[in-house]
Amino acid sequence: MNRIVHTLTALALVAILMVIMINGYSEEISMDTEDQIPVEVAFDITRWDQYWKPGEKILERTEESQSRVKAVLLMIDQASAGTSVREGADNDTIELQYAEYQRMIQEGREIKPQLFDDIGTYIWAVGLPDEQSISQDEARRISCQVLLEVAGISEEQMSHFYPHFTYETGNPENPFWHITWMPFDQGADVSTIFDVAVYAHDGSICGYRIAVPVG
Repeated sequence: MNRIVHTLTALALVAILMVIMINGYSEEISMDTEDQIPVEVAFDITRWDQYWKPGEKILERTEESQSRVKAVLLMIDQASAGTSVREGADNDTIELQYAEYQRMIQEGREIKPQLFDDIGTYIWAVGLPDEQSISQDEARRISCQVLLEVAGISEEQMSHFYPHFTYETGNPENPFWHITWMPFDQGADVSTIFDVAVYAHDGSICGYRIAVPVG
């Protein structure tokens, strides 16, 4: 039963983030699972815990760092096999997201711009990678390295989170891969997620955020 609650809550957190991007900034959002366990996620006026402009933050790709990332990603792939969180993330492809976004635009759905202190005006839009973009696999590798080396997430913590991808094009000149790492088992705090944005054209880091519940 606990595993089901973990899975439902992780997927619901991603849904919350999507609602925020579509409908604008929200101070606090609450929800209940089937067991009435409250989960509150508070968002402040910054988009990221740390933010960099294009080209400012590029991680060094050493043999040691790549070996570490490779080992962590292998643990994740093995441990997440067969989980509903992984199945949901894998099935929600960027192609499906783009089709849904196009449907929203055609239906006249309003997507409100947001104003954040760190990045200024932000517009949520999704698209598909162009010829200049790094691959989704490369974005996964970089985002894992960001969490390990910059955000200070341990290898043991990382081994309980699985990535979900979105390709954001609010700024067409600097699109980025948005990678949301979701907990897929009881080894992680179910109400915590890791968000990383990697600029698609040069692989530099846009930002990261550790979304932790309050209260």
